[in-house]
Amino acid sequence: VEVTTQEGAGQRQYDVNMPGDGTDDLLPGDTRCDGSNAPGDQCTLRAAVMEANAMTGGATVNIPAGLDIVLTQPEQAGPPSAAHGDLDLTSAVTVRSSIGSAAQRPTIQASHGTRIFNVDAPANIVRIENLRLTGGTTSGFGGAIRVQNGANVEIDRIEAWGNSADQGGGALAVLAGSVVVDRSDFHGNGTAALGGAVYTIDDLTLSRSSIRGNLDLSALFEREAVWVGGGGVLAVLDATLSNNTGDAIRVADGTLQVENATIVDNDRNGILFQRINGRTLF
Repeated sequence: VEVTTQEGAGQRQYDVNMPGDGTDDLLPGDTRCDGSNAPGDQCTLRAAVMEANAMTGGATVNIPAGLDIVLTQPEQAGPPSAAHGDLDLTSAVTVRSSIGSAAQRPTIQASHGTRIFNVDAPANIVRIENLRLTGGTTSGFGGAIRVQNGANVEIDRIEAWGNSADQGGGALAVLAGSVVVDRSDFHGNGTAALGGAVYTIDDLTLSRSSIRGNLDLSALFEREAVWVGGGGVLAVLDATLSNNTGDAIRVADGTLQVENATIVDNDRNGILFQRINGRTLF
């Protein structure tokens, strides 16, 4: 299941053709996505990610229309691995479908007690495109997606709903890296800590996206949909934040840029700077 793409010679594409999550890739690095000794390639999403991570020239994982995926393999002891638990993206990987219509995009549902994607790809560009993400949960940060260790991530046309994170970022947590969220919809996610939808301590752009109806179960005056700290920079461009519990955006420590945004019908403030000294709005 290998072709040359327009993104550069040596990059490979893997086409997911199995909805289940029961098989890992038999031999990561052999350029084939195959989780079975049966005839033909039996390519699950997990097997495709394992193979894509092993490609030094980058790789694209394609999920076809109509193929909804349920993740069932729980996290295991030992070093993080895409072979179990969340799907660790550790190199220049794109996970996508070609479906632009929101209602027709494939759904990745987590039922394995952890988040969906963990992006740990220093200095690489990772793309997650045209998908629906639900059911992710974690005792840490980032219910659907966590970004760490300096990865550069493009999240485009993603609907994330029904995800939760105990420490913050019900849908997305940016711990270290640069992330652009474009044409996406985060709704109905939750936390009991920092950011019902988003937690960031690095660089994040929310562009042409919607953050709506997210739930923060923290103490009454400590609730927000998007939490910014650690000196992070948040840009909100042509985006809508509405009907969230608490503040729409709380800046504990960082810089906020807002342009052409709609911030309306949230429980408390549209924007709250937790402390004035050293905070910037432009």
